[in-house]
Amino acid sequence: MRTTIGVSGHRNLPDDSEGLVRAIDQTLVEIERSFPSQSYSILSSLAEGADRQIVARAFELLSARLIVPLPMTVMEYARDFKAESSRQEFAQFLARADQVIELLPLPSRDAGYLSAGLYVLDHCGVLITIWDGLPARGTGGTGQIVAQARLIGKPVAWIKIDQAPGNDPRFEIIYERFPGSGSREGDDEKISG
Repeated sequence: MRTTIGVSGHRNLPDDSEGLVRAIDQTLVEIERSFPSQSYSILSSLAEGADRQIVARAFELLSARLIVPLPMTVMEYARDFKAESSRQEFAQFLARADQVIELLPLPSRDAGYLSAGLYVLDHCGVLITIWDGLPARGTGGTGQIVAQARLIGKPVAWIKIDQAPGNDPRFEIIYERFPGSGSREGDDEKISG
């Protein structure tokens, strides 16, 4: 049996990598506890920020295999990463993928991003997200994907980012619709970064 974990999240994350890594690790451990499997797959478009951080930790903690649904061709998508170091990191992750899926071309980048986000949602058993809780700022944004996950009743592990100006970021983990005894729905645990 394989559990597939979908990823959605912000590209720009707080600089507190230690606190964020702890939150991601704790979330993956809870997913492993709540969705016991012989193996894990992770579905991610490998965007900068949340996608790559979660995938890196899933490789480490779950020995997860990687499936990469892309909103457009690899070459076109790589243009969205401005820094050469980011394009190189994308290529390194892509080289570790078990499967790369270039979705059908759509009339706009936003439509492509929405298509990739919905593909992740449709093909995962649980969604993990790093998100500030605000509505999506554009088509295909994290807020839109989480809203759709809630609408269809998909389990969501939400690492909520809270960063007041001048303060260190705080990460609150919220588990929605998780199975098992002592259901984690509505339960939350706060982790400070």
